[in-house]
Amino acid sequence: GRAVIKTSALKNPVCHIKAPAVVFEDQYELDAAFKAGDLDKDCIVVVRFQGPAAIGMPELHRLTPPLGV
Repeated sequence: GRAVIKTSALKNPVCHIKAPAVVFEDQYELDAAFKAGDLDKDCIVVVRFQGPAAIGMPELHRLTPPLGV
């Protein structure tokens, strides 16, 4: 199965997920990997340097469709 989880929305924050991490520098790199079929596996996707500390805290909503397939 596949899922997108916003961990801050979990009722029980103590949750263990085991899968290899695939790390990207930005959302465009992730989008290219998705289009190339590189994410057709169990994995935890990490986009580095995002969130409240990021410059301008960019919205990443455009990544929800590829990750939720």
